[in-house]
Amino acid sequence: AAWKRGDLKGHHTQISTALRTYLEQQFGFAALELTTVEIRRGVASTGVEAEQQRNLLAILELSDLVKFAKYHGGAEEHERAVRRAIEFVERTCSREESREA
Repeated sequence: AAWKRGDLKGHHTQISTALRTYLEQQFGFAALELTTVEIRRGVASTGVEAEQQRNLLAILELSDLVKFAKYHGGAEEHERAVRRAIEFVERTCSREESREA
């Protein structure tokens, strides 16, 4: 993982970009060019359950802290961000896609 090599910003940028791309492709929600605050305001329109909205926003907010506030955090936070991103995709993909996976 990039964070293990000291590239915290790169690690969280990759997670954030992957989730934003997924939001665009899965829900037609143009998230790549939006700020986290704008995503917070609009994510309910995707139909994603509230618990997964909170999960998504927690990941994006941590990403923002690392990218813009130079937050370092601990190893567990960086590993958890990956696990939470995977969980978000697994819990929000359509049933047809999950059967194919």
